[in-house]
Amino acid sequence: MLPRVDPVAARESLRRSLIVYLEEVAGGNVSPWQSTFGVPIPCCTPWLAGAALPRLENLLRIARYLNVPISSFYAPWDRRPRT
Repeated sequence: MLPRVDPVAARESLRRSLIVYLEEVAGGNVSPWQSTFGVPIPCCTPWLAGAALPRLENLLRIARYLNVPISSFYAPWDRRPRT
């Protein structure tokens, strides 16, 4: 799926998805969200700012916890699963 997507748009979609899921799961509070996934806050903050990308294993861990397919991070907003 990703080779056909603009990398800048995919990165922005991922960033927005993480923010939406953070809001849904933890009310926007990074601390409980990051502790659930075992990722230090210094890693999460750049993801949410779009300054860095999560490693694949972290995306898989988040998707598993949320019970959503990893592709949902890149899905159009009207097709994104809700947690």
